[in-house]
Amino acid sequence: AKEFKCGNWQLLYLLSVSFFIIMTAITRTVSSTHPSSTAALQALASLVGLESSSITFAKEPLAKSANNDGEEAFTVEMKVTAHSPFSGTSTEYTANGLLGCARAICKAVPESGLWGQLLGLGLGSGNVQESLVESWIETATSTLIFPAYAASDERVKDVLIKEQVELLVASIEKHLTDSSKPFLVGDSVSAADIVISVLLADAIIRCKITISGQVERLLETILNNAEVEKIIGKKDIKPPSAADDVTEKVKELSVSVTDGNVVSNAVTEKLKELGIAHDTYSHTLSVKVEELLANVPLPEGETHTKNVFLKDKKHGIFLISVKADSDINTKALGKALNLKGKVNLRLANEEILMSSLGVKTGCVGPLSIMNNTAKDVTLVLDERLFAGDVKKIHSHPLTNDASTSMVPSELTRFLTGVGVEPVMLPFEVKSDDADGKEPATRPAATKEPKGQKKPQAPQEKKEKKASKKGETLLALQHKKSEDFASWYSNVITLSEMIAYYDISGCYILRPWSYKMWELVQNWFNIEIEKLEVENSYFPLFVSKDRLEKEKDHVEGFAPEVAWVTRSGDGELANHIAVRPTSETIMYPAFSDWIQSHRDLPLKLNQWSNVVRWEFKNPTPFLRSREFLWQEGHTAHATYEDSQVMVMHALELYRRVYEELLAVPVVPGYKTEEEKFAGGHQTTTVEAYIAGSGR
Repeated sequence: AKEFKCGNWQLLYLLSVSFFIIMTAITRTVSSTHPSSTAALQALASLVGLESSSITFAKEPLAKSANNDGEEAFTVEMKVTAHSPFSGTSTEYTANGLLGCARAICKAVPESGLWGQLLGLGLGSGNVQESLVESWIETATSTLIFPAYAASDERVKDVLIKEQVELLVASIEKHLTDSSKPFLVGDSVSAADIVISVLLADAIIRCKITISGQVERLLETILNNAEVEKIIGKKDIKPPSAADDVTEKVKELSVSVTDGNVVSNAVTEKLKELGIAHDTYSHTLSVKVEELLANVPLPEGETHTKNVFLKDKKHGIFLISVKADSDINTKALGKALNLKGKVNLRLANEEILMSSLGVKTGCVGPLSIMNNTAKDVTLVLDERLFAGDVKKIHSHPLTNDASTSMVPSELTRFLTGVGVEPVMLPFEVKSDDADGKEPATRPAATKEPKGQKKPQAPQEKKEKKASKKGETLLALQHKKSEDFASWYSNVITLSEMIAYYDISGCYILRPWSYKMWELVQNWFNIEIEKLEVENSYFPLFVSKDRLEKEKDHVEGFAPEVAWVTRSGDGELANHIAVRPTSETIMYPAFSDWIQSHRDLPLKLNQWSNVVRWEFKNPTPFLRSREFLWQEGHTAHATYEDSQVMVMHALELYRRVYEELLAVPVVPGYKTEEEKFAGGHQTTTVEAYIAGSGR
């Protein structure tokens, strides 16, 4: 009692709470669509000291669903059950995502300090430390989960995935170097170090990424910890370097040359194996087709190939091989290949080229398709290569200082022999003005002779709308007493406060009206600051599960909720609601932040927009589908404290109407039928409108 400077009743309260915690049985079950991904959480649970009897990790995977890209969605959750022997009742809640589960594990044993609770003691920075821990885990998990666990063996080879992991590694390296601290959040180990080290180790092993410097030191420190190693085993975080792999591949593909004639390499050996007549010869190194044409001129009837290696995120990888004088237009190509949806064919980088075809930039050709063992590259050939006037086709045999020539029918036989069926498309001859942006078949522009103007069709004169003398289009067209609705629309549009939009119930707030909103905000912010209320902002979207947790609350809004069901061309696996109000978004966060009476009161305000969709007769400023609003949310230790806050807020609302807007109102309470859905009671300020009698 002396230490806490409290009376006996408070000490008794503390003791009774402690007794309740000891006697309450709490069990936790962690499940995931990818059970191996829970290794970081297992290590975390062991380090904070959770007994194995109080937390279990399911070995069976959760049911999997597809995300909007058609890939398996990743899910991890922890179901927490607290059973009270006093009442015989149990309460349950679910922590979702790696971040939510990690937070729940650390909060179960706050004295471990792994969530930052002890890192800021004496410095007043505990909340800052917690925010940093959460930020690091959220950033890392969003990047690492897919390559570490969810991606297939083929998908994880995607260079874009590897680049994302490498960017995160670089970010961590820079942070550790700049901060001169041994760990991500200061001088002590935090949950962020443990979770990220385990995830990153699995990601770099699968992506074959080499790490060094501060990142390597951090991973070795965490992963070599006896407790962590007991959970996840020994991790080899030093895979062979990509440079070594490329060097070996280049050695395999190099061409043996004797007296200017190519003896053999993988392509020539395959041609011999298939019994295909060919001639392979060396020449000056030629990277581009223009260099090849200059260095190796060919007789009439023979042609070099021009080759482009393209990648589209949605549609895959394409090797395009055409006659040297053909025009490759990516926009027209997408249509010719009948690619659906958005098409964005771009040049693939050398790393993708090397991993897919085993060649470097400038060495690619139709013969290199033999190296595509994964069969994930589509070969597109120019029909003009097989026209009757083409006697021989010359192409690089995996190296750009040599070429292999053969008749067109032998190239077809080679492709059949390596199990490749090309797509044949007609490509036009490249014209002098072709810029790659328009189809090659576009008609040539005709130029007018200099000094001669193009004849123009006579223009019809537009009749001006007749108006009476003295009238302007700014005049009100309707009288308030005769047509109130039209008069109201005239007033708000001609005064330049509102502009109508092409979606019913949505309006554009022009500067005059938005300035009024800013004046209200400025006045209100000053007043709530006196009540120690702080501004914040919560997301616009809310998951279906979270929205439906408060059934009584959401039933009042169900007809008005707008749902996001699609993303691009795909259906979302889990539909997302656009907030009709923010209780179900904010209060789960409140439950995380409020751990004891010391965290109270919590007073937050939010300026935001909300959407309520289903209604009739929308009216600007009065009833719209999307509208700007202010909402205050506070949590208190007692009901009496909360009532004091409610009355303070109600008085502020009265003053806004009467002092700012000059609208007299009557403060009071809503009836049971009218009160806020799921609420205990609802206060209100009501205005009487004489014109409508309401």
